[in-house]
Amino acid sequence: MLVKSERAGQRVKASLTRWLDQKLKLPVNERKSRVARISEVEFLGFTFRGTKLRWSEAALTDFKHRIRQLTGRS
Repeated sequence: MLVKSERAGQRVKASLTRWLDQKLKLPVNERKSRVARISEVEFLGFTFRGTKLRWSEAALTDFKHRIRQLTGRS
């Protein structure tokens, strides 16, 4: 969820964690959950750079490696 301040992010995270735990009985892994700037987050191999969605460096490298495996050099 996108919010304007870190304090608001902490509040939303606490609220969502409480809701997931009480209503849906789903545990939240605190080691993996965090409040961070959108430019610092990598999700499913993608990152945000300004207003654009970009591949992360690792995902792009994996993609290129896979393409080289599937295609010939000729």
